[in-house]
Amino acid sequence: MLILLVLLLIPVVIFAVQNAQLVSISFLGWSLSINMAIVVLGSLSIGLIIGAVWSWFKGGKTRGQVRDLSKSLEASVKQVKELERALKEETEKAERLMVQKANEVER
Repeated sequence: MLILLVLLLIPVVIFAVQNAQLVSISFLGWSLSINMAIVVLGSLSIGLIIGAVWSWFKGGKTRGQVRDLSKSLEASVKQVKELERALKEETEKAERLMVQKANEVER
């Protein structure tokens, strides 16, 4: 994991070193001179965060459906187990009756 992190950080460091010029940023009356690499990497970070939040909100409906389907599946599994237990009891009961009937015929 550490090796992967280092491999990802190397291009970031190279980018920051090669783009060390100061740029002027103006927004809503504010003005600021800042390193270009910080502006680009900051914009990228903000975009990633906004994208992740947007995806999370869009996936809310799907997560709700998955939760509902999981509950339904659990209820169905429970019902199947109960039906299997009832079937086993009825099968055992039928076998006992068949044995009892066979014993009565032999007499």
